[in-house]
Amino acid sequence: MSQKGKEIGVFAGYRYRQDRRNADGSVSWRCLETNCTGRMKIFTDGQMREITKHENAPNVAKRDSERVRSSIRDRAASTVEKPRQIVMQCTNALSAEAAILMPRYTATQRAIERKRKRAEVPLPMPRSLADITIPDNLAVTSRNDNFVLCDSGDDDAHRMFVFGTDRNLELLEEHADWFMDGTFISSVAKPLAQSTGRSSGLVDLYRNDEEVRLYTKMLLALAFVPAADVLHVLMNWLIVVLMSYRLCMITGKTFT
Repeated sequence: MSQKGKEIGVFAGYRYRQDRRNADGSVSWRCLETNCTGRMKIFTDGQMREITKHENAPNVAKRDSERVRSSIRDRAASTVEKPRQIVMQCTNALSAEAAILMPRYTATQRAIERKRKRAEVPLPMPRSLADITIPDNLAVTSRNDNFVLCDSGDDDAHRMFVFGTDRNLELLEEHADWFMDGTFISSVAKPLAQSTGRSSGLVDLYRNDEEVRLYTKMLLALAFVPAADVLHVLMNWLIVVLMSYRLCMITGKTFT
C-alpha cells in the first residue's frame, strides 16, 4: 500500500501499480520505476505472469524499504503502540542496504500521526517526557504557522518544548523590556510566587490594585534573571520606582 492508500504489487522482485482491468477479468499492472515498460498480469485464477520485459534490474533494497514503510502505516492504524516501538518492530530484520533508504525517524513519526488521525486511532497517554508526541494539527496555529519553535528531543532526560511563532520572536526582538504574566508561576518562579502570596494583605492588594499586580509580576520576573545579575536588576528597578514616587510627591500627581 502506498502513502496515498493505493495498492502496490510485488512480483519477481519488481514493484507494480495497477494499470487497468481487462475485458477477460484479468488485471494489468505496470512497473513503478520511471520510464520502465515492464508489465505483468494477474489472471482470474490468481496466476501472475510477466507480460512485458523490464528495462531495469529489480531494486530489492527499495522494494524492502517500501514494504517496511507499508507495514509501519498498517501497524499505526491497528495499534496504539508508541511510534518508536512501531519503527523498531518493523525494521528489526531490515538489511543495511534497505535501511539507508528509510526516511528519518521524525518523518516516520509524523507519518504515523497522520495515519492515526485519518484512522481516528487515539494517541497513547504519555508516561514520561520521551513519550510526548505533538500531533501535526497542534504543532501549527490557526493560520498554519509553525508553533513548536524547539523540542530538545525524546532522548533528553530534561526534555523542553518552546512554543511560539516567528512573529512572536520578532516582537520580542523589537522590545527591550519583557513582562511575563502568572503563567510562569507554575515553573521556575513558583517558589518566589508562593512566598509572595503567603501574605493575605498582599493577596487582597494584588486582587484589587492594578499597580500592585504589575509590580508583583515584575518581581516574579526576577526568577528568569541570571543569578549574578539579580541584585543589579533589582536595584535599578527600585531606583526607577522610588524616583517615580518622589516626582509624584513633588508634583502632587498620583503615583503610577
